[in-house]
Order: sequence, then structure tokens, then C-alpha cells
Amino acid sequence: MNASNEHLSEEPQEQRGAPGSRDTGSDQASGGPADRPSGTFRGDETVPAHDEAGRSGQTGGEKTEMPPSDAEPAVPPYEGRQTTAKPEGGGEKR
Repeated sequence: MNASNEHLSEEPQEQRGAPGSRDTGSDQASGGPADRPSGTFRGDETVPAHDEAGRSGQTGGEKTEMPPSDAEPAVPPYEGRQTTAKPEGGGEKR
């Protein structure tokens, strides 16, 4: 175990490999070769198709402004709700 005040010397470059050998790529953004083949990626068939004008292709049913027919209202109906506060102490007794 190392003491907290002990300084370890840097390993020589020969032991670390050639300069840049641990580098992950170019030093410039978008620089250097791409590590993937050109062409389409397997799985592109799951991306929605778009026509020349940028509109969606065959992605499912037609889209309308109508809500789904099986949608429940976000707020329950107002039938049976009280419109004023109950008098103080006039609530149900248990």
C-alpha cells in the first residue's frame, strides 16, 4: 500500500507504447476515418419513411384532430358535484 505522501514516478513512454497509442481518435471534431462501413445500417427499416416533401409515409392510420374513440375524459363529469362548500361543522358524522 502506498503512503499518502509518496509520489509515484510516471512510467517511461516505452512501457506505455507509441505516442498516441492510447488515443481514441482524432484531436479534431469530425476528423479522422470513420470506424463503420458506408451504406445503410441494418435496422433502418424500422425508421418511419418520409417522402420528398418531408411528410410521413406509411406509418400507420391516418392522423386526425379527433381524440381517440376509447379515450376517457381527463376530468370526471360535473354531474352530482356540489357547487358550494359545506357549512363549518355540517359535514357527515362518523
